[in-house]
Amino acid sequence: MHDVLNNELIRKFSKELHQKNVDYIVDAIIGMLPENDKTRGYVIISEDKTMISNLEKILINSDYYSGDIHKSIELRTHVLDYYIDTRDPVNCSKLADWINQKQKILGKMNDKQKDMYAYNLTKIGYYEEFANSNYKKAINYYKKALNIASTNQPITKLIANWQLASAQISLGDLDNARKSIEEAVIGQDPEVIKDNRIWYLQARILLAQGNYKKALDLVNEGLKIYIKAGDKNSGTSFYTQLFKVEILNYMGDYKEAYNIVKDLYLTSKEHLVNRKLLEDKILVQLARAELGLNMNDQTLEHSELAIKHLIKEEGGEEFVVESINRDLANAYVVYGDVLTTNNKYHEAVKNYDIAEHIYYNRYRINTRNVDEVSYVLAQGAKASCYIKSKEWYDKFFNNLLRYFTNKHFRVQEVKDFCKNYQ
Repeated sequence: MHDVLNNELIRKFSKELHQKNVDYIVDAIIGMLPENDKTRGYVIISEDKTMISNLEKILINSDYYSGDIHKSIELRTHVLDYYIDTRDPVNCSKLADWINQKQKILGKMNDKQKDMYAYNLTKIGYYEEFANSNYKKAINYYKKALNIASTNQPITKLIANWQLASAQISLGDLDNARKSIEEAVIGQDPEVIKDNRIWYLQARILLAQGNYKKALDLVNEGLKIYIKAGDKNSGTSFYTQLFKVEILNYMGDYKEAYNIVKDLYLTSKEHLVNRKLLEDKILVQLARAELGLNMNDQTLEHSELAIKHLIKEEGGEEFVVESINRDLANAYVVYGDVLTTNNKYHEAVKNYDIAEHIYYNRYRINTRNVDEVSYVLAQGAKASCYIKSKEWYDKFFNNLLRYFTNKHFRVQEVKDFCKNYQ
């Protein structure tokens, strides 16, 4: 009877009244959700189990009753943020399809509305990058957002350029990443630049190039900002601290790296709802620090566990050959290193080979820009010398020469090392 009365009342109201009411509701919800605090927005939506389903119904009604499309786009931004945080591919895809279908109304938008539309494209790109590891698709979304965003709202362009640079760094395209960073900071207030973590992108470029000291200096300065703001236990802070651990491991400062990563492993359990992705990264860096501290049993355990988890994420062992997952490649490298330490050189070269293949899948034409590739090739070549395998040695060393030239320090490192095994 309730449904019958409800439907009868709805039938008697005019479409204009429904449109006015749904716009009023959308406005009220947008006013309730914080504009520049995604974390707080997630908390508001997630703390009531019925909230997200109600938001979906409101958006359906907004479409059905021809509500203000620009208000709908703004509310969808908050809903998209929620579905990205919960790694919900089905609903993210639905929102992406809806946004793409509305491109035809761009000509009727003012600058503020275009910026909101561009921001949604950037968020969809972010989803493609971090949930699907589809960097090329993400880059296309970021570039489309930059073409649509107005010059009157530089923050929108900064965010799109930031994400574009991040994706380019992830693919080893460091020259274009630098250009995107330069575009991002044009016309920006220095405090805005600091708040938007341009230093983090610059540190990632330095790490990719093997310039560990400068990368560490930038990360330390950035972490001071989090501590000063009382933001030590946010997801962003955890990832930045883990990035510091990665740099420390490359520098050979294993004790500090181990202390930080062990603390991260414990505190992230208390403060992060969705920590699965972070946990796999933690295992890789924990294993690397343990190896540096001669904790070989723990290194074997944690690197094997990381590989097991990450292979499962790829869909199974048969899909590893197609993987572009850097964490998985790094896990295979650590596993190869501990096998080498335990004199299991034949097994080690096979793991280095898998890691190199994944790196190649990821970086392709940018392979020569990435320090971690030179590392695995050098490690593979040295392990090949132990077992006096010309076939394996030629594979690793010739690729090292091809990508990094005879002047690279790791080329000389391999030559000097292998003199003892000829």
